[in-house]
Amino acid sequence: MLFPSKKVPTSFKPIIGGIDTEERQKRFYRIFPIEAVNIFSNYSWSYDYTAFLPMAYYHASQLSIEDIMDGVQDGHKLVKLDPQHIPVLLKGREAVFKSRRGLTFSWLDRRLGDYGPTNGSPGCSNAQSQKGREHCYRFLQRLYGHFRKTGFLDGHANALEGLNENAKGLFKYYMCSSCYEGVLSEAEESLRINWRRLPGYFGLESWEAVLRHQ
Repeated sequence: MLFPSKKVPTSFKPIIGGIDTEERQKRFYRIFPIEAVNIFSNYSWSYDYTAFLPMAYYHASQLSIEDIMDGVQDGHKLVKLDPQHIPVLLKGREAVFKSRRGLTFSWLDRRLGDYGPTNGSPGCSNAQSQKGREHCYRFLQRLYGHFRKTGFLDGHANALEGLNENAKGLFKYYMCSSCYEGVLSEAEESLRINWRRLPGYFGLESWEAVLRHQ
C-alpha cells in the first residue's frame, strides 16, 4: 500500500494507524519518507528493494525543501536524508510539481483551450445554463479560477492523486454526461501516464526495468 510498483493504486496516501496525537502524526509524515529513502537505498546494490524506491522518493518529494535539506527534529534526534539523495530529490520534486499541472490536471487546460466559449466537450449537451446551473464550460472556467486562487495546481507535489469522490460528485452535478465522462476518462489516463513516468522523475529506469532488477 505504501510502496506500490506493479499497478496504479486507488490511493497514494499512506494509511497508518496508531498515531495518538495530531502533533505526532504531523511529525511522522515528515519523518517516515526520509527514513524510507535511506533504508531502501541501502539495499539497492543487491536490488533487494529496488521496486520500493520510486514511491519512497515520491513520498519524500512531498516534503518542504527545508525538510529535505536540513532534516526533521524528532525529539532529541535529527532525522536527515543521506546527502547523496538530496540533489535527486530536489530535481525529482520539481519534476513532480510540474507534472501535477502539466499532466495530472492537463485535461482542464485542454478543455478550456480546445472548446468553448460554452461547450465543455465535442458532444456537450449543456451549452446553455439549465435549471439554474452554469453551463459546462462556465463551470470549468470557475473551477480553473478557484484552482489558481488557491494554488491547487502549482502549490502541491501530490501529482499521483487525481479526482476524489467529492470532486466527481460535484462534476457530475454541474456537467452534462458527455463532459463528465470525458473529464473522468482523461483524468484517469493522465494519472496512468504520470504513474508510468514516476521512476524517471528521480533518475531511475522504467517500471519494467526496475521490476526486472527487483
